Amino acid sequence: MNTKLKITVLSLVVAVTSTQTFNLQANELLTSGNLSYSYALQQEWYDYNNKSYVADLQKISAEKQSDTDTEILELIYGAEHIRATVTLKGRTNKNSSRDSNYDSDAIVKQLTYSNTVGTWDYTIGRKFTGFGFGAAFRPLDVIQNQDLLTFDRESQPGVDQLSLEKFSGLSNLGFYLLNPTQNKYQVGLKQRAILTRYSQSKENADWMTLFRITEQQKKQNVQFGIGGSFVVTEALELHSSLLVSSNYIKQEHSLDGQSSIIFAESNPWNKVEYTNGKTFMVGGNWTYSARNNIMFEYWHDDLALSKNQWRNHLNLMALQYGQLNSATADIRTIAEGNLAWSYQAFGHKQYAMQDNIFLRWSYQGNTLHPSATVLYSPNQSGSIFSALLNIDKYTVKFNTGVRIFSGPRDSVYGQLLRSGEYYVTAYGDF
Repeated sequence: MNTKLKITVLSLVVAVTSTQTFNLQANELLTSGNLSYSYALQQEWYDYNNKSYVADLQKISAEKQSDTDTEILELIYGAEHIRATVTLKGRTNKNSSRDSNYDSDAIVKQLTYSNTVGTWDYTIGRKFTGFGFGAAFRPLDVIQNQDLLTFDRESQPGVDQLSLEKFSGLSNLGFYLLNPTQNKYQVGLKQRAILTRYSQSKENADWMTLFRITEQQKKQNVQFGIGGSFVVTEALELHSSLLVSSNYIKQEHSLDGQSSIIFAESNPWNKVEYTNGKTFMVGGNWTYSARNNIMFEYWHDDLALSKNQWRNHLNLMALQYGQLNSATADIRTIAEGNLAWSYQAFGHKQYAMQDNIFLRWSYQGNTLHPSATVLYSPNQSGSIFSALLNIDKYTVKFNTGVRIFSGPRDSVYGQLLRSGEYYVTAYGDF
């Protein structure tokens, strides 16, 4: 890691903390709290799908990477009332010609001030706030919306918020004002929202309910969620969640569902509003021996494109692909541009299907922790297979794994640009 960049991160930590209203000097912060860091070095390699409709597009091919080197340095500071996490990330991307480009950035992932008023705990600042039930998909994770299947070792940024929480025994009541300084048109981690959550734990069960209000396209979106987990036996645990949304938005291609016009003259993606959306998940954990575990989950998500919507979009892409061999140069150019537009549908999460089945086997060894997962789409017979191995023996730990995307050519997974991903990661906390 470049020394100059490390110094930049340390300077950033000091600069951010010293400007807060806590009125503490930087040296007092560093001596009154704990400063730790984690470091990760990750190497990734990629295989590409030559059956994808966009495999040979010049616009797409120029962005293909053969491998990526990533360095992540994360500084974590904690004192009585202050928490801060700053991440410095450097990444080198290489293409098939071995040309490379390097980029880096420093991000304040968390920066909070916490204290107590009476029986209530309050927090002001940027904080990671993730909750819900599930290993692969959590419908109730409405704030962070984590990608639970990523290989990336980098932690996710928190959300700017003012939170008020009360703990009573094994129950928790929380009120959250999220992104109060953002405008109403922001989405994702910057979306403005009000949320109330209540959770309770008992001997054999945990449950949670939430109520959230956001604003989408000048309309309020009200969400209600409930979920829980229940220990049936020493070997079996079941969990489930349901989230109901009064309004939700999908990105849809204006030419999907008809065959008379296959080329658009301008960006064809439109925001389409729907009502009464439902997202639910059911799953469980089965420990069938002292070290072996099976995780299973099924979920349905109205917010993803439906089976018919994906079929219409893939049919449109097939028609556009057929024009790449046109004898007219202008038509070939138009076809390439439209295919690039159409492929933007795959820019969402790779498992953005409405119906999904997830299975994971894992083994808890003394130093070796292998696991294997399958994410299957019953609507299109596509799947994502992953095999991973974690070596936990030394101060520096190692992860390695492979992920394979497969499916018919007229399926989402069969049209992904990448057909495989391979990675090796070394990381440690110090």
